[in-house]
Amino acid sequence: MPVTTLAANSSPPPSWDHYASLKLLESNPEIEGMRFPFLEGTEVLTIGRPRAGREPPTVHINSNSIGHECCELRYEKTAEQVEGVMRVERTRLTGANVYIDGQVVRRAAVIADDQILSFFAKGEHKYSMKFTYNPRYAIKKSLGKGQSNMFLGEDRKDGQAVAIKLVEYKNGVTHSDVMEEINLMKAVNHPNIVHLLDTYELARDGFPHTQGCRLVMEYVEGKTLEKWADHRRVHENATPEDQDTKNKHILRQLCAAVEHLHGQRIIHRDIKGANIILSKDALPFLKLIDFGTAKRIQIEKATTYCGSSGSMAPEQYNANGRTAYTEKVDCWAVGMVLYDLTCPNGSIYYASKQNQERIRQEVRKDSVMFAEAKDFLLNLVCDRPRDRWTMEQALESDWMRDGGD
Repeated sequence: MPVTTLAANSSPPPSWDHYASLKLLESNPEIEGMRFPFLEGTEVLTIGRPRAGREPPTVHINSNSIGHECCELRYEKTAEQVEGVMRVERTRLTGANVYIDGQVVRRAAVIADDQILSFFAKGEHKYSMKFTYNPRYAIKKSLGKGQSNMFLGEDRKDGQAVAIKLVEYKNGVTHSDVMEEINLMKAVNHPNIVHLLDTYELARDGFPHTQGCRLVMEYVEGKTLEKWADHRRVHENATPEDQDTKNKHILRQLCAAVEHLHGQRIIHRDIKGANIILSKDALPFLKLIDFGTAKRIQIEKATTYCGSSGSMAPEQYNANGRTAYTEKVDCWAVGMVLYDLTCPNGSIYYASKQNQERIRQEVRKDSVMFAEAKDFLLNLVCDRPRDRWTMEQALESDWMRDGGD
C-alpha cells in the first residue's frame, strides 16, 4: 500500500485524522524520511531496504545489513477498543533483530508513545528511532477549578476548539463504565446536549493495559450555570421581569434536553448547575454535559446511589441498592436548578424530609418569583414521584408557554 514519506520535521497535512513519527536518535544518512502518515484504515507501514521491482517501504534504510522488509507497523483496532494500537511485526526478510526499548521483538509487540524502535545488525544496535503517536486532538490547557479532568483542546484537522474529558481507569472506574457513557452519548442527538465528536484510549502500556480514555466533545465558550448564577447574584441588578425571562429561557432548553433523554429511556442522574454550560450570549444557549452517571433503563428501574446529593430527588438520595427509582429523579433535579437560580444565597439542601418542606416554604414565601414560576417549581419538587411533573408536562406549563424567546 503506497504511503507518502515526508521529510523530517515537516508538519502533517490538515486532512489527516492521525499521524505518527519516527525520529532518529543519531545522525544517519542511510535513512530517508522520518515522519509518515498514520491514517484511519491504513493497513500496514513498512521499514526496510528498497528493492528493485518491488514497492518501496514507507521508511527506507539503505543498508545491506537490513532486510528488504525489516518489520511492519500495523494499526489494529477491535470492536471492544475505543482507539487502536500500533503493532510492530517482524517479517521473514528481517535480516536483523528488532527491539522495542531494548526488548527483542520475537514475533510481534505493541509499540507505544515515546518508545524506542531499533535494529541489531552486525554486532551493534543501529538505526534507533523514537516512535511518537499523535492523536488528532491536541490538549491546550485545563478548563479550570472543579473540572480537573476537563481540558480545552484543538482539532489539528481544522483548528476548531474542542473539550476533552480525560477518564482514568482507577477508583472503581472501568473500561466498561466508560464504554457505557460513550454509547449513551452516541445515542442522543439534541441541540441542548453536548455532542460527542470522538474517543480514543491512552494505550501507553499496550492493549489491553490501557490507562484511560479521552472523550472529545464540542466546546461551548461560557460558564457553568452554577458560576453564571453566582455572578448574576453578585454583579447584576436585574429586574424581576428580566430574571424571570432568563430563567424561563434556560429552563425551557433544559427541559427539552431532558425530555429527549427520557424519550431514549436514558436518565442522567446528575443534573445540576455544574453540569450545565451556558454561552456568553445575553440570552444564553444551554448545553447539558457529563454523562458519567447516566443509565439507560428498560423495564427495570435504577437502584444505585449516585449523583450530587444537593440536587437528588428523595428516592435517589435514599437509594440503597434495593430501593428503585425512575427518570422522575431528573425532573426533581430540574426543579432544583430553578431553585438555585432563584434562591437569594444560591444554597442547595440535601433531600431530607425536613429540607424538602423547607424548600417548598421558601418558594411559597418568595416575593420575587412570579406565581407561574412557583407553580412550575413546586410541581417538580414533589415528594412522591407519581405526583411529579414529567418534562412534557413542564414544557406545557403556563410558565413555559407564557411568552417566547
